[in-house]
Amino acid sequence: MLPSGRAVLGGFLIAASGVGLFAAYQQAHAAPVNKFVVATHPLAPGDVIERADLGLAPAELPPEMTGQLTDDWRSLVGKETTAAVGKNQLLSPASVVEPGSIDGPARRVSLELSRASALDGDLESGAVVDVLSSTEGDSEATVVAERSRVLAVNADSTGDLGQLGSLVVTIEVADERALAAIVGASASGKMTLAAPTPGPAASTNGGSGHG
Repeated sequence: MLPSGRAVLGGFLIAASGVGLFAAYQQAHAAPVNKFVVATHPLAPGDVIERADLGLAPAELPPEMTGQLTDDWRSLVGKETTAAVGKNQLLSPASVVEPGSIDGPARRVSLELSRASALDGDLESGAVVDVLSSTEGDSEATVVAERSRVLAVNADSTGDLGQLGSLVVTIEVADERALAAIVGASASGKMTLAAPTPGPAASTNGGSGHG
């Protein structure tokens, strides 16, 4: 006995619904289509990037993050890292510099800072930071030195500030002008260190590989 027209129509709608659900499931579980540059192994601050250090990994990221990243590994080869980079960590062009661009005459200065003003102590030798100064009552801070390299971090500070968990951070600046700006700002205001934000590790469905 052949099925009625209504039964055939109902079966068709159920089949079409199943196809639609399957397509939606496939789309939801599809691999990311965008690829971004990642580190194939850990990199230390000051490392000059080589081709073997870089790979491409697919990742689904919000639009505000994708604009800070790149899929062009060629633009990063030969650049120098300004902070430690972990394996499979996304690399931002803003976190690398031209080799030697932060070098200069050896001008060292040590600053005693609260942990909050020193990136909560998340600093290591070789990291690159900007030094900012702010004065009580002012609504804006001033950058007094850019791309200064951290030479040492000492958590064994003495005195009242040290007892409250401060850090002594020794940095090297590019020239005497930057040195004078830091010393003058330190005497008259509050100092704060800022550093490039490291990229997150790529969370992918397909892993990473060289492009």
